[in-house]
Amino acid sequence: MTEINDAEAILEDQKEMSEKLITLKKDIDSLNFEIQQTQRISEIKDRMTQLQDNYRKHSYDPKYLYCMRAFKTIQDYFDIKQKLYWTTKNTEDRKKILEEMKTKIR
Repeated sequence: MTEINDAEAILEDQKEMSEKLITLKKDIDSLNFEIQQTQRISEIKDRMTQLQDNYRKHSYDPKYLYCMRAFKTIQDYFDIKQKLYWTTKNTEDRKKILEEMKTKIR
């Protein structure tokens, strides 16, 4: 009976975790990296860290390893979105500079 209760607790925790991940993904997608949003980015990173803390809260029980996987996945997603923005921005800036130089040469 205890094992069933434990399994139900884990399933409920996984459901909450998935809802948090969906919300975090939406918040990350809505970020505009062009403007300084230090407070909002910090708040999102704090919420991401809470996913990791859930694993610690359960004394690093392997049954809760999904908490770490969720944390690493959303952290990687955030990093990719941020790097993609800056890569795209740098590419656009370089194209603009190139066009300006072309007009000066002509």
